[in-house]
Amino acid sequence: MDPNIWFATGGTTARVFHSPDRGQTWQVSNTPIIQGQDPTGIFSIAFRDQSHGVIAGGDYKHPDQDGPNLAFTTDAGKTWAISPIHPQAYFSAAAYDRNNGKNKARLLIVSPKFIYDDRPPKAPTQIIPGNKIQFNALTPFPEGGALLVGPKGAIAIIP
Repeated sequence: MDPNIWFATGGTTARVFHSPDRGQTWQVSNTPIIQGQDPTGIFSIAFRDQSHGVIAGGDYKHPDQDGPNLAFTTDAGKTWAISPIHPQAYFSAAAYDRNNGKNKARLLIVSPKFIYDDRPPKAPTQIIPGNKIQFNALTPFPEGGALLVGPKGAIAIIP
């Protein structure tokens, strides 16, 4: 069983907390994600493995505002680098698809108006749902792909 635990905060300070030993000790890292107001900060954290992770967030009261809303780590969350992906509108969820055939690094990132499907080394694909459907949460399936949910009963599957 993986002994690592991560969680993130928002509001006045967007930080990541990491325990490498099931909560016996904790390390805290500052992040470059927008922060300082109640509706800002990190809203999702996901790790591909013990070293590589992503944090996503922004300002949910201003979801179209471009800003430092997505960052990656390669050192177990000690440091975070802003993503080159643009636009960086408010992101409500991020998850790694751990069973994606040969490319195990697939990352799905949800914004109220679009979804990024990132399959390195290709550039991320921006999916814009039709009929003004919005999504704000997702969870990967163990066999690959993901389930997305949103307001008013919106549900979708990404294979």
